[in-house]
Amino acid sequence: MALKDNDIRCITTPCFSTDNLVLNKPKISQVSSIDLSQTSATQKQLDAATSEIFGKGLIAVGKTEVVENVDPIKRDTKFVATQFYLRVEAN
Repeated sequence: MALKDNDIRCITTPCFSTDNLVLNKPKISQVSSIDLSQTSATQKQLDAATSEIFGKGLIAVGKTEVVENVDPIKRDTKFVATQFYLRVEAN
């Protein structure tokens, strides 16, 4: 999967501001939140991953979960990552 900010900005939640793209396929869905806590990454790596989402996009492995709230209109679709991959810049 690739996670990429889609420039949608909201004044309430959930906000589906991240595209969830299946690599090498034309399938795109939107998620309203991303959970990177399952990756065992350091805070520095998590910060870099978040920057990648707002930049070129972040390649991640995980699954999408629908979180039901009391209000069905505010249903949250969360991507829970188990791994992610940061770009290495050539010198």
